Amino acid sequence: MRFGGEFFETCFRDEIRREGLTYYRFRLAEPGLFLDKYKTYASVNEADEAELRQGARIDLARNFRSRMEVVDAVNMLFRQIMNESVAEIQYDSRAELVCGAAFPAVEKEAENAASPFGMHTPELLLIDRENADSSGSSIGLEDAAGSDAGEGMPAEESERQEMETAQLEARAIAVRIREMMGDTGKPLLVFDKVKKAMRPVEYGDIVILLRSASVWAPLMMEELVQEGIPASGEQNRGYFQAVEVEIMLSLLRVIDNPRQDIPLASVLRSPIVGLTEEELAQVRLFAAGSYYDALSAALEQATMEAAPGGTAGLAAGRWNLGLELSGTAEAAAGQSLSGAQPAEGVKPGPGQPAPQPELSAGLAAKLISFRDRLESWRLDARHGSLSDLIWRIYSETGYLDWLGGLPGGSQRQSNLTALYDRAVQYEQDTSSRGLFRFLTFISRMRDNGGDLGAGSKDEGQGNAVRFMTIHKSKGLEFPVVFVAGLSKNFNQQDLNAAFLMHKELGFGPKYVDGKLRVSYPTLPNLAIRRRSHLELLAEEMRVLYVALTRPKEKLILIGTVKKLLNKIKDWSQVDSVHGMLLPDYMLARGRSYMDWIGPAILRHPSAAILREAAELPETGHADLFPGADSWMITVKSDEYLMTGAPRHQSHAAEGPGSAEQERREGIEAALNRLEPVQDIPWESGQSPQEMREELYRRISWKYPYLAASGIAAKTSVTEMKKQLAMQEHPPREWAEEALQQEGSNGNQAGSFTLSLRRPKFMEDYKLTPTERGTVYHTVMQHVPLVAGLDSAAVEELLNQLTDKELITREQAEAVQPQDIVDMLASSAGEMLLQASQVWREMPFSYALPATEAYLLPDPASGPVKDALHVQELLQEECVLIQGVVDCLFRQDERLILLDYKTDKVLEQRGGIEALKEQYRFQLELYAKALEEILGEPIQEKWLYFFDAGQAVQL
Repeated sequence: MRFGGEFFETCFRDEIRREGLTYYRFRLAEPGLFLDKYKTYASVNEADEAELRQGARIDLARNFRSRMEVVDAVNMLFRQIMNESVAEIQYDSRAELVCGAAFPAVEKEAENAASPFGMHTPELLLIDRENADSSGSSIGLEDAAGSDAGEGMPAEESERQEMETAQLEARAIAVRIREMMGDTGKPLLVFDKVKKAMRPVEYGDIVILLRSASVWAPLMMEELVQEGIPASGEQNRGYFQAVEVEIMLSLLRVIDNPRQDIPLASVLRSPIVGLTEEELAQVRLFAAGSYYDALSAALEQATMEAAPGGTAGLAAGRWNLGLELSGTAEAAAGQSLSGAQPAEGVKPGPGQPAPQPELSAGLAAKLISFRDRLESWRLDARHGSLSDLIWRIYSETGYLDWLGGLPGGSQRQSNLTALYDRAVQYEQDTSSRGLFRFLTFISRMRDNGGDLGAGSKDEGQGNAVRFMTIHKSKGLEFPVVFVAGLSKNFNQQDLNAAFLMHKELGFGPKYVDGKLRVSYPTLPNLAIRRRSHLELLAEEMRVLYVALTRPKEKLILIGTVKKLLNKIKDWSQVDSVHGMLLPDYMLARGRSYMDWIGPAILRHPSAAILREAAELPETGHADLFPGADSWMITVKSDEYLMTGAPRHQSHAAEGPGSAEQERREGIEAALNRLEPVQDIPWESGQSPQEMREELYRRISWKYPYLAASGIAAKTSVTEMKKQLAMQEHPPREWAEEALQQEGSNGNQAGSFTLSLRRPKFMEDYKLTPTERGTVYHTVMQHVPLVAGLDSAAVEELLNQLTDKELITREQAEAVQPQDIVDMLASSAGEMLLQASQVWREMPFSYALPATEAYLLPDPASGPVKDALHVQELLQEECVLIQGVVDCLFRQDERLILLDYKTDKVLEQRGGIEALKEQYRFQLELYAKALEEILGEPIQEKWLYFFDAGQAVQL
């Protein structure tokens, strides 16, 4: 019994070797405890009797999950990248996987005879973002993909590139899934444990693993759904962005208050009502004002036409006056409550009634049905519970059932069911009941950046591709696994904190110099940062090991790389390494999984395609991989995935060109797999020379509108003014602003000081010239246009704006009340006070020909043919110009444009005349846009300079 007790105790002390590779530093877990025991205890196969009494280690290396192809791929990678100095554990012969699973052999006829690769060969799919910075940004993809890429990158730019990367990888995954499903060839076969036989792969067999799913998963799921591939997965974000949730929330807002144009248009356009764009426009023609007014007028006419005897039917099915909100909108607009005014359009003749648009019978039926339902729902919202209202909407509209027939319908239905469940929970957990309070709760949550997370389903999620984080996949297995986002940078934000802590090294604060207002890392801070960085790399390597050991039959790795050829040359540094393990410095500088996988695969004989593309010599490391199975390496360009990848099409849309489309897709799929394709069909009777010319014509094709792709589709007047200034003079706006700042501080004109951007903690002392101009424009927008205005009235206005939190107290102090009084007393101000109509801070959008918006090459200064060709291509292109007019007023039937400026009037810069010419382009463009928009000429253009107290007419 004692021996049995000792043996039982020893077995409890034995550690499973596999846990040392997959145990995380997660929720205060400590992998070092397992690693320490692994090093302390000897293997049970090597220990002597004395060591067995102290305890032994049982290495469970046999893998009963995966095919041999997967096991060999994992061993090939981790033999090179996992060592004790960086990964905290050595991937030696005792640690590597041993295939213990038995799978039936795939019959030869099931394989693709034209392909040199087996059906279950592991794959590496690389997406080359050669044009990743075509927009002008020099920021690398790796910086954008990383969550800690904050040095020098705008947040919106980082988010944009990350969204584009997720979309590209999702499209590549969609193409590969359709190929595995048999759309372009034979389907992938997987082993069915229930049937004990091989069967074609299904969507439910496929899992996409991500390091972090909060941002990528919603984007990739939406892309797969658009491709006709059902996708599901628990999400922490993206619930409110789901289309079905947006539609239901819009309907609830309309039930609460129908005078909301955007939610109302959303509901009318949705499948719940089913109006087309043309029908929405038809309703819009019935009345001016809000869209609700137009809908009311259309419903009134529809009811009169549908009821026998004209107006007699209004009592039976009229547009409920409870929706009218006591006429507040008409009263605010200064209209009578007798009815909505007709829309602008054809003016009636003298004594003739305004013509009414016609309403089709189908549209009238839709509107009446929606009106009746809305009235009933609004009555329920006032007297019943919120949850009952939501479920009644689901039942009466059939929207919940309709969603089940869409791609990803199970997930969509779960989202709406979750909305109902959360409404029930809200009514049970809070005393604030009612539809309005629930919508307010949702709005505040969205404004604060919160999210309820996408609705989850049971574990049996149906036949859909699943998204899952690598953490959640631990301990699970799946037939086919895509590991995406391999180029996404590791999250190193914690390493940049001002105060670091370590369980062994203690505290590591930064030193702050109070006089210079700068901080320096201390030696403890640097030591902890270095140690934490190494621990992070070891942690990420264990996470990668978990991801790569989840598949049972097929492993596909996907990474997006900026300028792949340059990256391959960077990876080729491993050519000088002759041992199996990659050097520590190469592993330690890795910022993403691809920084480890790329060099490791480049040494493999299967990477010959990458080496040839980068013009690298053959590797001399074939002896390191004796008898190793091949990798299937595929490269796709971002341009192909965005524009040329085969998109999902409904089988019902087959027509005369369907055979040709299938042939083209088959050729593209074969090229992507590096397989032979059928010969290009030539016209009969062509000579070899004609064939060569035709082939050269095809491969030398260039996009004819390349010039149009290099210009922005939308710009601002300020940006156009900057471009014009850069053409005429050297860039000096930074110097002018610095000189303005210098003048505002009272320095002499001769001394020049460069004014860098002020830190936030110093913004309380002095406003920048731009901030000062914004404050003056805000005051001029609200100042009462009455004669005899004095400084006391302006002071009162500033206090009101401060109380309403339109401006801060510091901004109010920057405004000189006398400047406002002087402006209204100027010649331009006197005309403004006499105006019959005034528009202040009026935004506008204007389509300007591209040849006018951008300065094109002058035919006289370069090749005339090229310059004329560019002008010809852009002749029909337009650029959307957006701007805000400070003030436009009508006096004596004349339209006068007025613009305020707070620039410093410096005599050494030419004074008023120089500033007048500087802003001439802006005002002339404003006048041109307003003349075309309003259909009236701008008679006068004025500038008023607050610094000089002078108005100038252009």
